[in-house]
Amino acid sequence: MCQSQINHVKHCDDLLVCLSVLLVARVINAQAIAFSAQDISDVLYWHNLYRKDVQPPAATALSQLTWDSNLATVSYNWAAKCTQNSQGFLDHNPNRSAEYGQTVGENIYAGSAASINTPYLASKNWNDENTTYTLSTNTCTGVCGHYTQIVR
Repeated sequence: MCQSQINHVKHCDDLLVCLSVLLVARVINAQAIAFSAQDISDVLYWHNLYRKDVQPPAATALSQLTWDSNLATVSYNWAAKCTQNSQGFLDHNPNRSAEYGQTVGENIYAGSAASINTPYLASKNWNDENTTYTLSTNTCTGVCGHYTQIVR
């Protein structure tokens, strides 16, 4: 069983799925599996929907996200490692910006069953942090780091 703790996710003993940056890979039993064309479409659909529905609305419309294969490669390579820190949490890639060539953020999502590790559920879990964040003032009253990666 996996348990979440704030912005980190605990390692699962059985099936571990690591989804990194814009969700590009599943790692199941230490085997990296690239996202399908449908997975990519789903990731973009949900992220763009949540960006469009920001409340209160952004002063200017947030641009549509598109797939970046170079960023996907950086993310895939990190997700394949599923590196844990000393507390058993999945680590973020400290070199992601250098590997990509410009500053990028990262969301990691993990779970213990394929049925809960879909692009929709990962995106939804991150979007659910919207209740603690105000885009117009860039303020957060709780956990909102994953959400800000979607809307900023």
